[in-house]
Amino acid sequence: MPSDVVGFEKAYCEYRLNRMENALKTIEATSEKSCKLQELYGQVLYRLENYKECLDVYQDLLRNSQDDYDEERRTNLSAAHASLALWIVFFQEELGIPENTYELCYNAACTLIGQGKMKEGLEKLKNILCRQSLTEDPDVAEEELQDELSVIHVQMAYVLQQQGFNDEAMQLYSQVVKGRPSDVGPLAVAANNIVTLNKDQNIFDSKKKIKLTCSEGVENKLSKRQQRAVNLNRALLAMHTHQVGCFGWVSALVTLYNHQEDINAAVGVLNEATWWYQKHEYLYFQPGSAVYLRLMKESANYKIRHNRENEAVADLEQLWKQNPEDMKTLAQLISAYSQLDAQKAKKLSKYLPETDCISLKVDVDQLENSYGVTHMRKRNVKPTENQLQPQAELGKKKKQKKKKKGKLPKSFDPSNGPDPERWLPMKERSYYRGKRKTKKKEQIGKGTQGSTTGGAAELDASKGVSSPPASPQPGSGGASNVVPPRQQKPSTAGTKKKAKKKKGGKGGW
Repeated sequence: MPSDVVGFEKAYCEYRLNRMENALKTIEATSEKSCKLQELYGQVLYRLENYKECLDVYQDLLRNSQDDYDEERRTNLSAAHASLALWIVFFQEELGIPENTYELCYNAACTLIGQGKMKEGLEKLKNILCRQSLTEDPDVAEEELQDELSVIHVQMAYVLQQQGFNDEAMQLYSQVVKGRPSDVGPLAVAANNIVTLNKDQNIFDSKKKIKLTCSEGVENKLSKRQQRAVNLNRALLAMHTHQVGCFGWVSALVTLYNHQEDINAAVGVLNEATWWYQKHEYLYFQPGSAVYLRLMKESANYKIRHNRENEAVADLEQLWKQNPEDMKTLAQLISAYSQLDAQKAKKLSKYLPETDCISLKVDVDQLENSYGVTHMRKRNVKPTENQLQPQAELGKKKKQKKKKKGKLPKSFDPSNGPDPERWLPMKERSYYRGKRKTKKKEQIGKGTQGSTTGGAAELDASKGVSSPPASPQPGSGGASNVVPPRQQKPSTAGTKKKAKKKKGGKGGW
């Protein structure tokens, strides 16, 4: 397999995996660059935002290629030209490419916008007949058509916003967001620009819109300049909503290092945090803000707890300079200097207020007449012998509980000991004889339906019978002595058992 084919396949896989740096190295390492590899080279350069080199690659391809893909190359060439004008410099060179497709017309409009010609760019965007040109092709789906329209609408809204027509721009942005195109690029741009129009108003709507800029794959659709603008707007929105989420990291790191008994690392985190806030305080907070002062105070307290007074002195001095009336900070500073420099501590102690100023004015008579403490705790005093004697007498008077004898079974014979086999199951005991087999008195329920054992002798044909009974003559009042089976009763039914009377219970019938 030729080296250019292997190089193209490898570079294309890296391009599809968004590994642009690796794809660029693979292409540059390939000695023979075919036309197909040059096309991929231009795409990689465009994604890496090397628009000038990308422009040269596509111009070379248009000069040296002879196939049916010149229209796609012109489109990519115009896209690189427009990006160069938008993001890098005001590129004034004209390409001279006919604008016979809506892509070429859109790229030309973006070039005008990048050159600062907002009115001309807006007019060109309005003249793009995207819907008419796309609907002529039956292979284009409605979803793809909406994606193309959303790109044009976002660009038009941006131009209107730059010209000061914020209401019209907001209407177009909202239309794109409600349509939810499948392409996350224009959706993220529209949501970000809505946040910029809202500014510090309508914060709830801005918080909902800013989430659309965090969708999966957005970083591959936006340029570095666009990503930087989106991240800045996220930070500004978090500042307006007081949701700066980095305060907890300092305390979390200090706590972790403290558990590991790495005091040097914990102090280093505190020093780095105080230095950062001191350097960037003008960006995020007012001078002497509560956040900065709180951080300095916690840093000083942590250093004092771990016997680092020489490092805590600098933090305490800055705190005292911010608020000279804070006597607690001054007292901590004097206490720290007393272990380092006694002369400095004595000099600072002059700033402490005199005892006459801090003495409390107490009315002694009122204090004595007050109710005082309603409950006093008893002191743990050892009891005397006189106190122990009554307690001993009380202990004697208490009746001792009698131990109850265990209950014996009724069949227990005191002369004979308990059965040694009582712990074994009944079937395993030596005197077990098994259950008695009881014969059934009568076999009830056998035979044909309705028959009984009482008539078996009469139905036995083996026994000799002299002559069958004569049937009654018609008109005689006699009847047969044989009772039909359904009217027979069993022979044992002669003795009736007396039914026991039930006691009437509650709710009984």
